[in-house]
Parts: sequence; structure tokens; C-alpha cells
Amino acid sequence: STSDLNAQVFGVNWIWTPNARWVNEAKFGYNRFWQAILTADNDKNPVDTYGINAGVSDPVNFGMPTIAISGFNQLGGNSGWPLLTTPNQTFQFADNVSFSRSTHTFRFGGEFRHGSTNNLRNRRGKGRIRFEGDGAFEGSTPLEDFIAGAPSRGDIFVGSSKRQVSMDSFGAFIQDDWRIKRNLSLSFGVRYDLSSVIKEQDDLLGNFDPEVGLQQVGINIDAPYKGDHNNFAPRLGIVWDPWEKGNTVFRAGAGIT
Repeated sequence: STSDLNAQVFGVNWIWTPNARWVNEAKFGYNRFWQAILTADNDKNPVDTYGINAGVSDPVNFGMPTIAISGFNQLGGNSGWPLLTTPNQTFQFADNVSFSRSTHTFRFGGEFRHGSTNNLRNRRGKGRIRFEGDGAFEGSTPLEDFIAGAPSRGDIFVGSSKRQVSMDSFGAFIQDDWRIKRNLSLSFGVRYDLSSVIKEQDDLLGNFDPEVGLQQVGINIDAPYKGDHNNFAPRLGIVWDPWEKGNTVFRAGAGIT
């Protein structure tokens, strides 16, 4: 088998302080993962090269099919390939602002994230033929079955597993750190997150409804599932120095994530 792999990570962070009260931090990040796992003969048409017609017509599945004779090492390449991730990638924008006024420090911001993946998982794409005995005649060995061309079973992938899937996510928050007294501070805020419903560029997604059966996006449903729009995450924290000496400080907090 052969495996080609490329991975890239890139990020930019910019902090801007226009005055003593305001601080703005902007971020951009990007990562990309690309991988192709194939058999070494993936460019060989099995009919032209080996004289084996296993019914493979898509060039992505080319190569010698797996021939497994019980008791012997198998012929052909790994039946789990091809496995293509070309690519998985995510980019993210985020901006956070901090503003100080009197005894309050306010923080607020948000982010946007886009993730996508272009995958192909054609397990048994080249086909797999097994010789396990008793195929040519009663009591025949796996090798005799192979010579006679009498397999016990065969498997082959039908269709295309290629999917171009993407999802967008959003998040926003606001928080106040309030210094009530020299020895008492209160922090409270809320965050909201929204992940859009996963999408495939050709609507090649579906789901199973026990009352209806299999359903495909774009035919009898608009999306594979319903989105969740109730992801509020409140937070509350307190810091108390009862004797104002800094030797003993109580901290407590709670939140929903």
C-alpha cells in the first residue's frame, strides 16, 4: 500500500489597544489534512493488467482484487482501500473585546468556524474473493477451489462513498467582572453557540425514521436532522478575601456548558 499525507496549520493573532480601557484581540486559524491511502497498483486496470474482471469500472478502485485462499498469504492489495481524505479542513475567525470602566471589566466577542471534509471510503472497492474449501467438490481444499475457480464467496463495493460535507458553527459571549469591594469580586456572563446542520454538496445524506424508513435529503426531507438552537451557557463566579490579607481566598463558580 501507499500513503501520501500532507498537513498544514496556519494562525494569525492581532491584539490592538487603542487606549487604556479598550483591548481588542482578533484571531484567524486554518488547518488542513490531506491523505490518500491506495494500493501500489491503483493505476492498473485489473482487466487489462491481470485478466481479472471483478466488475470494477471506477478507476479509483483499480488494482488487483484481494484473493484470499485459506491457509495461504492473500494475493492482491488491502481490501480496505481506497481511503481518500482530500481534504479535511477548518478555518476560524474570532474577535474578543475587553472594556474597563470604574469597577467593571466587560468582555464580549464571537467566533465563526467552517469545517469541511471530502472523503471517500470504498472498502471492498477492488473486490475480495475467498476460497475456503468445499467449493469445487465435497471435501475440496481451498487451493483446489482456487485452481478450479470455485470461490466460497465474493464481496465488492457498489456505488460511490464520496461525500463533500460541511458544517458552520457560531459562538458569542458577554461577561462582566465586577469588583464590588476590595475583597469581593463577582463574575457573570453567558455564551451562546449554534452549530448548523451538516450539509453535503449533492444532498447525499440521509437518516432513518422508524415510522417511515430510510429518507434522503432533497427527496423527502430537507435536512438529515433538526438543528439545536438552545445552547445557552450561563456562568457565575465569586472571589472573596474575608480578611483582606490575601492569605485566605474563597472562590466559587458554576456554569452550564
